[in-house]
Amino acid sequence: KSQYQHKSMSSSRFALFLLFAVVLVLLAATPGETTRSSTAHVRRHFVRGERASPDHPVQLVVALRQRNLAQLERELYAVSDPWSPRYGQHLTHEQVAALVAPPTAVVEQVVRYFRSMDPDRAHVEVVRTRDMVGVQLPASSLEKALGVQLYEYRHRWSNRMVVRTEQAWALPTDIAEHVELLTGLSELVVYPSEHRLRRRQLHNAALLHAKATSNDNSPVISAVMGDSAHVSPVLALFCADGTPMSALSGEGACEVYGVRLQVDQGLNALTKKQLSLDQLQCSVSANSHQVECTTQLPVMPWQRCNISAQTLYTDGQTSAVYYYPVLYAPTTFSVPQTLSTRYNIPQNLRGSSVRNSQSVASFEDQFFSHDDLYRSFDAFGLPRQTPIVHGENVNAVPGGEAQLDITYIQGVGKGVPSIFWSVSGPGPAKPPGGGAYILTWAYEVLNATDPPLVTSISYGDTEAGFRAAFGDDSYIHRFEAEVIKMGTLGLTVASGSGDAGASNVGEAGNDISNTDPTCDLVGRAFYPSCSAHVTGVSSTFLSHSAYPVCGQQLGGEPIQCDQVGEVPVGLSQGTPWTTGGSFSGILSRASYQNEAVENYLKIAADSLPPPSQFNSSNQAYADVSTIGYNLLMSLNKEFIPIGGTSSSGPIFAGMVSLLNDARLREGRSPLGFLNPLLYRMAKERPQAFNDVTVGTNKDGDLEAPGSPYPSFCPHGFAARPGYDPATGLGTPNFGEFLDYVMSLP
Repeated sequence: KSQYQHKSMSSSRFALFLLFAVVLVLLAATPGETTRSSTAHVRRHFVRGERASPDHPVQLVVALRQRNLAQLERELYAVSDPWSPRYGQHLTHEQVAALVAPPTAVVEQVVRYFRSMDPDRAHVEVVRTRDMVGVQLPASSLEKALGVQLYEYRHRWSNRMVVRTEQAWALPTDIAEHVELLTGLSELVVYPSEHRLRRRQLHNAALLHAKATSNDNSPVISAVMGDSAHVSPVLALFCADGTPMSALSGEGACEVYGVRLQVDQGLNALTKKQLSLDQLQCSVSANSHQVECTTQLPVMPWQRCNISAQTLYTDGQTSAVYYYPVLYAPTTFSVPQTLSTRYNIPQNLRGSSVRNSQSVASFEDQFFSHDDLYRSFDAFGLPRQTPIVHGENVNAVPGGEAQLDITYIQGVGKGVPSIFWSVSGPGPAKPPGGGAYILTWAYEVLNATDPPLVTSISYGDTEAGFRAAFGDDSYIHRFEAEVIKMGTLGLTVASGSGDAGASNVGEAGNDISNTDPTCDLVGRAFYPSCSAHVTGVSSTFLSHSAYPVCGQQLGGEPIQCDQVGEVPVGLSQGTPWTTGGSFSGILSRASYQNEAVENYLKIAADSLPPPSQFNSSNQAYADVSTIGYNLLMSLNKEFIPIGGTSSSGPIFAGMVSLLNDARLREGRSPLGFLNPLLYRMAKERPQAFNDVTVGTNKDGDLEAPGSPYPSFCPHGFAARPGYDPATGLGTPNFGEFLDYVMSLP
């Protein structure tokens, strides 16, 4: 998910791979089985209200049992492996349907059943691959047919309303035997924005409690911004008695004179500043209702630094000193042109094929602003591009996730027809409060006449999170079948690897589950990034510590390197969040990965987590990486630094779109499912990747003082030569990518 660089640590994320909420659920699947309700920890977030209005539209997605899935996967690799004689000969929707769809009589039987619930008002649609059925019915019709009562459930903190039932229900046996999943009737899932709202309340309370019980009145550095030669700490101020400073004047202002800041970079590079409130930029935070101040300080370019602060009071007293817990790493800002330079993309390269297309998937009422999009492109010096909107978009309420995704897929994949694929909010297929998630997105894409060739998904959750929300792993396994179908059709899916390290600890942006509270790796693989049939994308940033010698001690001081390279985003490397990457707990390793992963397990043996923490025989992720930290864009008419693996996903997807464009202009096929090609290319042409060899993803999110979640963790995966879960195969050299893919049939 995406992250503001300028953010309170107590509200760390948009959860923009942000990622945000889901209102789908696993329900009855096998004959005679009734629904499984949401788990108790989810139910307690909601208050049941009045009975649903009889006319309230309820949307269901009915996933039918598929056939020949093993053969479908063989077809996928036959058209996706560069060494296959059938490479690039993708299937049609009709060919996929002939493989996987149940018999026509079964599909018609299921359709008749749901239409019979309300012949005049039922809307029933069969997806083009004929293995999923979309149903929309009035609440009263569902109640009568299933013998349940539907109620309004309102979230305790956000007041969001959904219509659901907690009663047991069952489909008729002759229908249930053909249904694998049914979503949209019983689930109660908390949105990431709601997790963040509650977590902010808990963190603020914990911080105040910590201050009160320890007599600590030190300021808190809630964020650090800046470029490679400047730092701008954001300070939350406290009065002398430890209570928050809540106003700049009048009641709540207290007797604060200013602050003393210190930035220590070693090698006699020490910056000290004593500044009054008038010399700082101060305001009352809308989130914490506390005074926050900032200023810009010069530093030695690129060199990591210790930052500390204390408050000065008008009576001459000073607060305790606060030490920022991360050895901060100054780094440059990035925009599309600097990414193009870094990854060897010609600055004037633009897509021109009318057959080409790219998209970002958006959920949970995340929208983008055309004005902000144009403002970013104008500032970047790029021609304005207007994406097609599929579904709903409310221009007046842009979200950071959606804005980031569409800005950077278009900023890198310049000129390629782009689609903002929104499966959020109300509409004929999306009732108010009904919500949608990745299986609904798959339903829509597979039903499209001209689906986008490349899609970036910046949403996700842990495998354990899916299991907690849906009762077992069936939702994951069904989505696996859907992305396999997409690959056989020639479609590419990329997904961010998560923003809280290998353990996902402290991630406030989980789409469907509570924040993970510990450093345990078990069950924490981030899905769908950890899918063998999705390209998982991790995040790096530019650093002077990208080589093993950098940072080693010489004469009691760290060796300072002067060459810029890439390292994984992570607390241990000097950033406030950590890129994801690990091993799936349930999905077997694909053969295309075997050699690369086995090599990693051998050369990184001294740094691996304990065997009880991960299954080394399962699928490893991420597959590739790009810069994903300190990117600039406009949001709500203000330029902000932002990041997350949800920026790396669109950046990589935009590159793939440019590769597709070159092939399509010569009458060749799109690349489709990428992973076999990527691992083959890494072996045959290693110069196609910029190898990342220093750093680790063992830590999580940087938490506020008093937080119940740890920031630093003992176990993760270190970057090593060749493949590693922290950065995949490395970052792309586009010129080498282009030469390689143009050599294929």
